[in-house]
Amino acid sequence: MKKLFCILSIFLLLLCSSCAGTDAETPDRADFIFLSDTQALPADSYTASDYADYARLLSCAREQEPDASLLLLGGDTVNDGSDEAEWSAWFEAGDGLLEGLTVLAAEGNHDRRALVYDMFPRPAGADHHRGSFWSWDCGGVHFLVLDSSLMGAAEAEDIAWVEQDLAACENGLIVVLMHHPAYPALDIERDCTRAETIREQFVPLFERCGVDLVLCGHQHVYMRTAPQNGVTYVMLASGPKEYVGASRPDYAEVLLEEPACLTGRVDDGKLEIMVYGENGILDNFVIE
Repeated sequence: MKKLFCILSIFLLLLCSSCAGTDAETPDRADFIFLSDTQALPADSYTASDYADYARLLSCAREQEPDASLLLLGGDTVNDGSDEAEWSAWFEAGDGLLEGLTVLAAEGNHDRRALVYDMFPRPAGADHHRGSFWSWDCGGVHFLVLDSSLMGAAEAEDIAWVEQDLAACENGLIVVLMHHPAYPALDIERDCTRAETIREQFVPLFERCGVDLVLCGHQHVYMRTAPQNGVTYVMLASGPKEYVGASRPDYAEVLLEEPACLTGRVDDGKLEIMVYGENGILDNFVIE
């Protein structure tokens, strides 16, 4: 019976992920919602109530941007990416809210399990390098999804692929999605070490090839940088896990210690960004 239950659970998870729209045709527009670090706090077992925080923020984002067709996830979607029951709780919490959304998911350190690829298959037509390095064009926007856990190693094949992908981009707007920040908000040694490598090896490619926006998570605060050589970096978290004690780095335009969601609307070559917390608007800006 236990084996049968496991098989049925996996089947239902895959059915839910397909309902989120990852297998749908490419949308005409690229209006999107961005959430990250929706993971629940550690528990012996999980229910949908453990994921109520992300569900409230997703509901807010869908209300504010009803035409959004994409859901971008910045990693650490669940606390234990190998736990099918926890994935089931995540999908149950988002029941109805995920309908009609094509999901683009970066892989976080809590997600580094093969199961994450089953939950969120890459959209049809995506250009795949390896693992969680891939890109996809939609509605005049080039989305580049990167595996920041591997970017800290700065392997030559990954650097070359990112450079080639960006150099070949013909879209007016380029959005990068990854988990770990290139510009940290908190002085955590391992995060800063990885960020230094990313800034040395990958950020120059972003700047040279015209990346507009980099979305990430991991440090569980909201931060927007001032444009760094033309590139704006946004970090947020959308779950109950929070970091406190962040000092405002020189490059930070906005720094807040609360959960958030973000909506992006593409309008005539512009990207209009709104950021919401549970009590209203936290930030807004436009990329042209």
